[in-house]
Amino acid sequence: MKIYYTSDFKGQYPVGTSAVIIAHNKTHATKLLKEALENDPIGKLEIIYGDKHGKPMFIEIDLNKPDAFIINDGNY
Repeated sequence: MKIYYTSDFKGQYPVGTSAVIIAHNKTHATKLLKEALENDPIGKLEIIYGDKHGKPMFIEIDLNKPDAFIINDGNY
């Protein structure tokens, strides 16, 4: 399994969003993200950003390299 993060979706309010997805690959990560957004208890969320094909951009976290990731710095 791989760990990815993305900010390519619209949230409930006009502020930054982010998600961490654990998946086999980016295709699987897209499927899991879409399912999570559709099943959000507050209401359906949607992917609104992404590449030229509308697919969300995922950044893979390398578990073999110490690092820090600021997923949402509050700047929207």
